[in-house]
Amino acid sequence: MPSDPDPNDERPTEELHDEYDPRHPRHGQRRALGKGNDGSAAALPGERRSARRANVEVRGTRTAGREEVYGIAAGGKLYVFGGLALAWKPIGLVMEYDPATDRWTRKRDMPAYHHHFALAELNGRIYMFGGYQLPATGKPTWVPVDNAWEYDPQADSWRALAPLPARAAPPTRSPVNGRIHLIGGATLPPGREQSEWLHPRATFPSATHEVYDPASNTWSKRADMPTPRNHAAAGVIDGKIYVAGGRTGSVFIPNASTSTW
Repeated sequence: MPSDPDPNDERPTEELHDEYDPRHPRHGQRRALGKGNDGSAAALPGERRSARRANVEVRGTRTAGREEVYGIAAGGKLYVFGGLALAWKPIGLVMEYDPATDRWTRKRDMPAYHHHFALAELNGRIYMFGGYQLPATGKPTWVPVDNAWEYDPQADSWRALAPLPARAAPPTRSPVNGRIHLIGGATLPPGREQSEWLHPRATFPSATHEVYDPASNTWSKRADMPTPRNHAAAGVIDGKIYVAGGRTGSVFIPNASTSTW
């Protein structure tokens, strides 16, 4: 298990201000700006300052850029988890943003370093399910896990939960009536072993529907999705779960004679 860092360790940081102006000829352009000596947004070297006010404001000081981070709100604050380094190495970052003070705080690292996990908030606690990790040996790749964790933002502490019935990443997650529904995701193709190297593109979409009950720390089975998929979006409206989009497979083969896939 990775060692806990000093919670007061702020690590090297950078001031970033993103400016978005829909009137710009290139609609949707975002410019990363540094911070001037007077506290104003100063242009990066070679860029010209814009006199227009930003219509979208990005606040706070954060750590240096990371990819594959996942955010969720709890108790009026934003929590950011995860991150990937080179060669798909998870870094287990945990950061807390307080909009009242416009400040980021480094929290204890994730107890196990994963990526592409599912996050859910329930009664002030944050729940983390599944994801990928590096293999113990051999070439880097994405190995699905069945881990489940509960994070207490107030205590900055983690608790291991009953593992998922099946390894999956990243399933959709939808809290309904005090329980968390995990639907879909990706796993290993049938017949493949965890020890076998497999390119991430070859993971297999899942239709599985499992429900976690925090009160009893148990899982129950519900009806699977009609179409297996991963990387989907999900939401709850009037007690019903809606799953949209996603990937039904990860490898597409073109047909040159018909110009179809």
